[in-house]
Amino acid sequence: MPCSDRPPFACRYETDAVPLQIHEPVGHFEYTVLLVLAGGADAAITHRTYRLRRGSLLFIGRLESHAIRIQTTPYERYVARLSLDMLLKSVPDTPLLSIFIRRPEDFRHLIQLDEPELERILPVFSRLAQESPGQAPFALSRCSSLLNLFLIELYRMAPQAFPSWSNCTTQTAVVAAQQYMTQNFRRPLTLEEVAEHAFVSRHTLSLAFRQNVGMTYKDYLILLRITEAKRLLVTTDVPVSKIGELVGYSNVNNFIKIFRERMHTTPLQYRLARGRPE
Repeated sequence: MPCSDRPPFACRYETDAVPLQIHEPVGHFEYTVLLVLAGGADAAITHRTYRLRRGSLLFIGRLESHAIRIQTTPYERYVARLSLDMLLKSVPDTPLLSIFIRRPEDFRHLIQLDEPELERILPVFSRLAQESPGQAPFALSRCSSLLNLFLIELYRMAPQAFPSWSNCTTQTAVVAAQQYMTQNFRRPLTLEEVAEHAFVSRHTLSLAFRQNVGMTYKDYLILLRITEAKRLLVTTDVPVSKIGELVGYSNVNNFIKIFRERMHTTPLQYRLARGRPE
């Protein structure tokens, strides 16, 4: 199942009664917002670690590797996941988008809410969880409105948590480039093609991508492909040689080489370690 077939938005209340390690979902293409209600945990996101407790609000970017270790129980939280398309359709104001999209060097994934701030935010998550099954009329539209309302409230409480966004052409181009790459990474894709789609030069997009996303265009494209490959390895029986082709690599040896460099294991070993035979 392509990642585009997944629900564009989901929010649910979760609780755990015993300490354990929660790893990132396989094929993590969604943005994640986590609001802790009780208990405590340590969250490792890329190369940073955060201590979570009641009132902790965590923003995890799509493709950001992460793992959470529960330390004190009961560990209660709301977890909301949304696609890039859902985010762009729901949030028209680029300064609000920045907490999801931008990753400058000083970015912090965690906002610690005090009790009055938590009480202002909590009802929005409760309503999102009620709507996210999508069975009520216009449920997705209401979720979209609630998401935008949540970000407005949060910006008013903690504007310093949102990375600066000048709404200039290059930053807008980076968002357009990410969206285009998500839709087309399964085929050969060049920086020139993506830059043309985003209406900027190759050089401009290359510089803006590193500044705004925190990695190069090439690394982002590889991450998209490896993330989808991981999902296919665990959830399907498609041969490794075919998976490389499905995620944009015409040469299977090149796919295996890049996968090993990024994951420190081969695609086959990754599949076998997660219980699916070749």
